Amino acid sequence: MRLHPDPVFDRLLGDPGAADPAAVVAAGARIGVGDLAGWERFWRGRGDDALRRADDRLALDDVPGARQALLAAADAYGLAAAPLPADCAARRDNRAAQVAAFRAALPLLPVEAEIAGPAAYRFGADGPACRVVRLPEGVPAEAGYVRFAVPVLAEGLDCLVCEADPRTVDEPHR
Repeated sequence: MRLHPDPVFDRLLGDPGAADPAAVVAAGARIGVGDLAGWERFWRGRGDDALRRADDRLALDDVPGARQALLAAADAYGLAAAPLPADCAARRDNRAAQVAAFRAALPLLPVEAEIAGPAAYRFGADGPACRVVRLPEGVPAEAGYVRFAVPVLAEGLDCLVCEADPRTVDEPHR
């Protein structure tokens, strides 16, 4: 099923962990083919809204709500950055916002989580086995929690999620 006539946007919207279904439908309806600036504004706005929701949820001591909002912010900022050229300031700003939102969510996750390198995260409680998930080229480590770590953790294994470059992990893991 095509979600957008632009093939790049369609691929990003079709990612199963990309965003909530309402946001995907809204993006498909509001953003024109090849409109990178419109794409960036739409998803950046979604990320900013999610950060405000996280602050509101934390003020009410609603940890699950704050966690969900921070993860939504990280996803939105990642989507804002994804199609932009690597040397684009907006891409760097959105990636920085993605990392910051995700790292703010780490202490709110229902499992132990730690930063294991500049682009790697370890989830779990030092169990007897750890699954290493090396993400495909261009997929940021922050995108790996919902898509990869949650299913691995559900199987009773710890999980190390890292970007394609093996130098992104600071320490050896079993």
